[in-house]
Amino acid sequence: MDFRPRLAWAQMWELMANHFAKIGCHKNAMVSMFAIDALRQLSFKFLEKPELSDFNFQRIFLRPFLLIMENASSRNDIRELILRCVDNMIRALAHNLRSGWK
Repeated sequence: MDFRPRLAWAQMWELMANHFAKIGCHKNAMVSMFAIDALRQLSFKFLEKPELSDFNFQRIFLRPFLLIMENASSRNDIRELILRCVDNMIRALAHNLRSGWK
């Protein structure tokens, strides 16, 4: 993947990330869990690709998880699900994490 598609993807992701953060805090647990699972699957695929130096796409990509955790209205079971997802990502893809650690 070259430079230009990554920038285009980052711009698209900014819009999608806000949607994931909003739906991840939905009052219906099944809707929230579906959003978190979709975000988890996308994150695994994205984190499999090496990050270019001097870029922070991983940090941007993982931001919806942070926004959901910080939201006071998010459910505790959803927060626990996010912690498990992030734990699995770290265990499986620690060798590829760069700006995602921040």
